[in-house]
Amino acid sequence: MNRAVPLKQWIPKEPISIFNQKGLVIRMNQLRGRTKDSCWAVVPAGGSGTRFSGQDDKLMATIDGIPVIVRTVARLLEVDCIESVIIAVRPHCYTVYHQALEGYGFEKPVQWVEGGETRRESVYKALKALPDEVTLVVIHDAARPLVNTRQVEEAIQSVCSGATGSFLAVPVQDTLKEVDPASNRVRTVDRQHVWRAQTPQVFKKEVILRAHEAALPGVSVTDDIQLVEWLEMDQKPGIQLIEGSESNLKITTQEDCIRAEGWLKAIESLKL
Repeated sequence: MNRAVPLKQWIPKEPISIFNQKGLVIRMNQLRGRTKDSCWAVVPAGGSGTRFSGQDDKLMATIDGIPVIVRTVARLLEVDCIESVIIAVRPHCYTVYHQALEGYGFEKPVQWVEGGETRRESVYKALKALPDEVTLVVIHDAARPLVNTRQVEEAIQSVCSGATGSFLAVPVQDTLKEVDPASNRVRTVDRQHVWRAQTPQVFKKEVILRAHEAALPGVSVTDDIQLVEWLEMDQKPGIQLIEGSESNLKITTQEDCIRAEGWLKAIESLKL
């Protein structure tokens, strides 16, 4: 899997009713509000999931009967200007994920590329596999199945309007403590300007590629905004923070699946 390969597509005769029955609401009409940029989503799905219980794969855990990986892809493809999703996956997981997605008949194409040993490597491999005409990239964790599509659109529009990059985040609500490991002294951190970063994170393709290639080999990072920060490209309008939602949680443990079920019910009842 050195190149992106198309997922075999099955298009049901009545996609809207089928999607609704499965709990997935995909707008099947022609793309509206399209930007002048060709926009693809990159989904790194190569994590080991070591904090998830036993031998289970967190991306195949179900939220109201639908696998996490399917819900994540469905949310991204619901965004009008996202033309396709490319998933960076470990080779031994490819068949399982492929089969899970295949039965849902997405109208937009889903592509695959072999992931790397780290999240950073997986994202970079996916970026390199993008078609030349792609100019705008939405990078989103495979384990965030309930992202708000309106907030994704806002992040995309921010970059289209000139921001170096954009990302979703939520303000910290808890009191934060910093502990000195040597002395065990505790200091309270001012949380006024502290946010918890989420995904998606949106960039022009040339910017995020340059950031990945400029970073030192082997340096560990937990998100792509950090790489762009190191390029010292954060000039006006710079990197833009888009306030996200607590519902955009990352599935890390089995307890997160229970929380996601609750958020899904709230989203559906309140039509968020």
